[in-house]
Amino acid sequence: MTEKPYWEIVVLTSKDRQQQEIYKNQIAAKKLRNAILSSIEFEVYADPEEFPIGTGGSSIHCLNRLFEKYGENIFSKRILVVHAGGFSKRLPNHSIFGKIFSPVSVHGHNIRDLLDLKIEFTQRFCPFMVNGGVFFAASDDVETFTLEGLKIKDFRNFEGVVALAHPSSLEIGKNHGVYVLSLPTPGSSLAWFDDDCTEVLQKPSVSAMRSHGCTFTNNGAECVYSDSCFWITPSVAHKLLELERHFDIYKKETCIYGSMSTSYLWVSTGLHQWS
Repeated sequence: MTEKPYWEIVVLTSKDRQQQEIYKNQIAAKKLRNAILSSIEFEVYADPEEFPIGTGGSSIHCLNRLFEKYGENIFSKRILVVHAGGFSKRLPNHSIFGKIFSPVSVHGHNIRDLLDLKIEFTQRFCPFMVNGGVFFAASDDVETFTLEGLKIKDFRNFEGVVALAHPSSLEIGKNHGVYVLSLPTPGSSLAWFDDDCTEVLQKPSVSAMRSHGCTFTNNGAECVYSDSCFWITPSVAHKLLELERHFDIYKKETCIYGSMSTSYLWVSTGLHQWS
């Protein structure tokens, strides 16, 4: 029987070196309890403390650190990066140990915290990451999705970005990234569909969403497709490393969603999305 594809490296980001040590200690404790797969390599990378760099700079920083340790091998591996740094201002009870280690109760599963849940959910994308890649996710949410009907062969020669898009209200769209699709959206007639994305609007107004043709009707309500997690293929990871070599990313705060997804870099690599 062929072994089921799984994450080979899981990376957590932290806001500073103190939080980094706390995360490392919690991962070590999970390993002692045999609570995580021994085949997964875990890395925790602290953001540089001189300047706030945001999730955009942190993503490139992670790629750079991974390249320093694993070399060209990272471009063939399946890597999960969870942005777990931050002060947790809205949930101060998680500000020390991090929201990613928040306890959860899932009946009938060996899942004790949000990290376990995040790994379990996202690993279902591993078979589609045929040539490897880097999957980016937040630490404080749970994405729901269906993969029924997706074919692995469709991803064998794909290069670019694969992103999840979720039907959302216009109110939610105002505070998130919103995808502009190349074809009219089919609304709620399908459990999932795929389409090329021509543009990403970041926290757009209602009028902007309508003028760009993002809206559709879902169960009588006006909706858009908002962003969440995504993965990049090895060729895009190469380009991001080149970006780090040509620009000083450590002196400007950038967001992997707000700053990068709307830029020419992402669109030029062929942003592709599944919902």
